[in-house]
Amino acid sequence: MWTVNGGGFADPTNPICHGGGEETSWESVGNGWTEEVGIPGGDDPSPWIQFTFPQPQKISSIAFWNFAEEGRAIYQAEILADATNSLGNFTFATNLVYVAGCVAMETIQLPAPVTTSSLRFVILENGDGITFPATTNGFTTLVGLGAVRFSIATPPAPLLSITAAGFSNIVSWPSQTGYLYQLESTTNLNPPTTWASDGPAMTGNGAILTATLPAASDNRFFRVRAQ
Repeated sequence: MWTVNGGGFADPTNPICHGGGEETSWESVGNGWTEEVGIPGGDDPSPWIQFTFPQPQKISSIAFWNFAEEGRAIYQAEILADATNSLGNFTFATNLVYVAGCVAMETIQLPAPVTTSSLRFVILENGDGITFPATTNGFTTLVGLGAVRFSIATPPAPLLSITAAGFSNIVSWPSQTGYLYQLESTTNLNPPTTWASDGPAMTGNGAILTATLPAASDNRFFRVRAQ
């Protein structure tokens, strides 16, 4: 797992709560909102924020710290995977819970783990009751969030079964849908151990996966990596 924008945490390694100040949070520019005379106001009737990952990740849940002012906190948002795949609409607490003077964490449990290169929060409503796209102007159209933490789904380590069949060995293991499984082997478990791939990666389908390998004259140790 990793945290996006850990600047507002008193202890980033153990983020119980987020300070939520403007300097350490994301906030929209609002719609028709001018903070100071002579400075152009914001023009953002449909605010959203997107988090892009270095490579596709299988995300199972999201820890969420809202903006520290109830009116500008996110009340409802739609979460999109890869900008188009809707994971549903989610409602957040705007009567904010504070721990030691900062915003406590909420957990977004996704309906199912999703593999994606990005997650986008499309804001639907803020704590002031302004729905988006906004049809009004002014301070009440501002909305923001403090920080998010993404949890990567990992399947349990599969239990391998090896059966001799003539001059071959059949290696099998249970799979889960949506994961890739790579069978690997080595002849020596003494460190540093070098593992080599045995055949191509296989896509899990909820059934038993099998790989047939030629019998070897030396000892071989097998493992399966799931991702």
